[in-house]
Formats: sequence, C-alpha cells, structure tokens
Amino acid sequence: MATVPVEINLEFTPNPNTLKYTLNRRLLVTGAENFKTRDEAEGHSPLAVKLHDLDPVSGIMIGPSFITVTLSSQDNLREFNRQIMNVIKEHLESGETIVTPRDPGEARANETAAARRIREIIDTEVRPAVAMDGGDITFDSYDENAGTVYLYLMGACSGWIRDVLGERASQAVVVPLDRKGHGIETIFEAIAALVAAGV
Repeated sequence: MATVPVEINLEFTPNPNTLKYTLNRRLLVTGAENFKTRDEAEGHSPLAVKLHDLDPVSGIMIGPSFITVTLSSQDNLREFNRQIMNVIKEHLESGETIVTPRDPGEARANETAAARRIREIIDTEVRPAVAMDGGDITFDSYDENAGTVYLYLMGACSGWIRDVLGERASQAVVVPLDRKGHGIETIFEAIAALVAAGV
C-alpha cells in the first residue's frame, strides 16, 4: 500500500513575522505545543529542534495539522521558506516523532468549576478561530479573588487577539505581563465575567 505524499502549503498570517504551514497530516490530536527556543524543544519535539537550527527562527508552534514558524528577520524569505518546507517534509517522511504532548492532567486536577468553564469557552470558542490564522491560546490559571484569567498567546495571534474575540473584545482588558521568552501572558477579565454571569 502506497503512502500519501506529504503536502505542505504556505499561508501568510496576520502577523507578518509568522508563516503558517498547513499539512495533510495529523500532528497532534488537539491543542498546540509552543517552542520559543531550541532548549524548550529538546526532549519534546525533534522537528521543532530541527526548525530552530535554521536561522532566523525565533519560535515554533505545532498545531493539529499545521506548523507556524516565527522569524526574527524576513531577509531571504524565499530561500528560508524552501529550507523550512524541506525540513518539515524530510522529518515527516522519516517517520520520526513530531512532538510529545505534555500531560495536562495534573494541572486540571485542582481546577475549580469556574476554571473548568473558562477552559471550555477558550477551547471550544476561541482556540478554533485563532488556529485558523496560525495561532493558539492556552489557559494558564484563573484567580477567583481578582476575577482574572491568565492565558498564553502563541504563534501568530499576539497582535490581533481583539479581532478574534469579536464582541467579547470590547469587554476584554488585554495587558501584556511578560515578554521574556515564555510567550505573552495576557489577562482577559471579560472571560471570567462571562463565566460569572452564567454565559
């Protein structure tokens, strides 16, 4: 039985420094894995390690059927795109591990009912829309006392999240807290308010 050839398509994203590569392969069952550095990818994603070895890569996100590559420079973009596609194709054809997903079970064991509802809203309503443009949003925590939700923005979504949230954007307060190598941690008080209101 012949295997289906690997197909890779380049899509441009709203973030001009991020390229999205869609594939005819399932890479993850759900969610996304983000690797800002080669060190973060070590032991988790041989593919992300290989992509980080290309200069000027500054971030890799692997989604269910796509990979986004964030660049620190757009010099020689045509040649760089060819290199990225070759690395992805060779890796997929080799049958090597793409990514080993991290186990979310331990973090979820102590979640409150409100935190579970917030995660559900993010996973079912926000993440699919963000993924279409090569990004992802993952739930970190919910501070019930302050009514604050902490999320991580990955891939192409960091500059346009208000557009993705649509009507909720007018209620959202977006505050960048940390831009030092672990993604952007952002506060969305509006999502917590929606949960508290029984949405």
